[in-house]
Amino acid sequence: MHAWLFSSDRDQYNVCRLRWNSYVLEMKWRLREGQGEAIYEIGVEDSGVMRGISRSEMTTTLATLDKMAEKLGATTLLLRELVVANGNVVRTVLVRKVSLYHYPHVKRFDFIFETVYPSFL
Repeated sequence: MHAWLFSSDRDQYNVCRLRWNSYVLEMKWRLREGQGEAIYEIGVEDSGVMRGISRSEMTTTLATLDKMAEKLGATTLLLRELVVANGNVVRTVLVRKVSLYHYPHVKRFDFIFETVYPSFL
């Protein structure tokens, strides 16, 4: 994800919107495959090399990731930050979308939640 996702140029905006939609769909798929969780390694190449990105690029990228997660009703959580040799940053971010179906011991009654503890507690 790059800073140009939020370009003000009209032509570039249309391209960005298409990429934005594909990134959101990819996140949705990853969340579904991960049963509500997906981990993003930002600044790591596909080969596994930790090149990192600048702090300003990281700020923009995290803002983009947050907006994507928000669109899907998910949240983000920073798990780890590493500063690599060139001063760039690598971050590991957890994206999580939790529904009540993930917690069968929680019952919903008209917006009031009641916790039911298993009998062995």
